Amino acid sequence: MLRDRRTLADEGVVVVLATVDSTRGQLLAGPQIITRGWVYAPEAEPLLVECADEVRAALLDAMGGKTPLEVEALQRTARKATGQFVSRRTGRRPMIVPVVVEV
Repeated sequence: MLRDRRTLADEGVVVVLATVDSTRGQLLAGPQIITRGWVYAPEAEPLLVECADEVRAALLDAMGGKTPLEVEALQRTARKATGQFVSRRTGRRPMIVPVVVEV
């Protein structure tokens, strides 16, 4: 718990939101990237768009037309893709919270 609080204070948090249709194996919306304490959003809009593009590509690759979709696997994919992008581009390691909504 204390480690999580330190990570939030030092590195920030990145929330990744995506909506999927699990029966048809489609990405319906997102991913949307929401940050707190990682980068100042108005100045980093291109960075957030690039991050969303990379996460979208990773999710689509992981989905691969499979049905039904495993939401937990998609959340792991989103976390990994986001973490790699953030680390590569900024050298930081914020807490990453993937939220994949299944409809």
